[in-house]
Amino acid sequence: MEFKPITLDDKDIIDHYCSIRPIRSCEYNFTILYMWQHYYDVKFYANDKYLLFLEEYHGEVYSMMPLCKEAYFKEATEALWDYFKTKGIKLHIYVADEIFAKFIEKEYPDQFCIWEERDAFDYIYDGDKLRTLAGKKLHKKRNHLNAFMNEYGDRYEFKNFDCHSEREFCRFIKEWADVHGEEEAMIQEELTGLCRVLEKKDYLDVKIGSIFIDGEMKAFSMGSEILNGDMAVIHAEKADKDIRGLYQAINRDFLLHDFPNAKWVNREDDTGSDSLRQAKMSYRPVELLKKFTIYEKD
Repeated sequence: MEFKPITLDDKDIIDHYCSIRPIRSCEYNFTILYMWQHYYDVKFYANDKYLLFLEEYHGEVYSMMPLCKEAYFKEATEALWDYFKTKGIKLHIYVADEIFAKFIEKEYPDQFCIWEERDAFDYIYDGDKLRTLAGKKLHKKRNHLNAFMNEYGDRYEFKNFDCHSEREFCRFIKEWADVHGEEEAMIQEELTGLCRVLEKKDYLDVKIGSIFIDGEMKAFSMGSEILNGDMAVIHAEKADKDIRGLYQAINRDFLLHDFPNAKWVNREDDTGSDSLRQAKMSYRPVELLKKFTIYEKD
């Protein structure tokens, strides 16, 4: 079994296996895999029944769950486990969904530790509520948006990304990164991944929207569709934090322009960041999508 790095030529086969059953987790998406490929050293192996992943982070080798029909769970798991055995390491599977975690619990009792990875839970929202910010629970968000519209309503413009946006994007993202310098290492990796996506965006099923104020980019958002368009996944969102209501504006406008019919919006996980968790919870998710870590016992 030979694992190979992901390239754009592999998009069709990875898209196929990502959609072979309804997986809602943000990680099982070609754009995300391609964006973070170098950071996590993402590789894959595929045959006519299943697709397996191999990743490495800070010296630890692990996998995501196999992508296949449930009928092939056991065959795929055994193949992955055999590979780890040949390398002399314990099988470690990250961001598995509940269906696969229950399969492991039933099929291999007492052989694996399985636990909920709260820092990896995805935040799922009602699409209409995010597009309108309607209801009492979101009135504070609406107030921020109204303040933005009162101040900048005739000075701002929402635009989809085009060839003329690249220079402005580079300027904006550099300024944003300078402000958030305390997280420099992780931010640099994210920016590298974003640049990879932007460079090949015409080959990816990705949408990018920006807000310009007085002709200057001040916010952007990037996302894609899964589940036949029922769910929008927001991969990245950045805005000038000193402009009140700008985050609410880019969130609303991006969804209205690019995902007007998405029933659900997945705004990904919070990576364990307290501030990010608080911000994501403030938008009142309808579900925290559970993900599981599976680790072979000694």
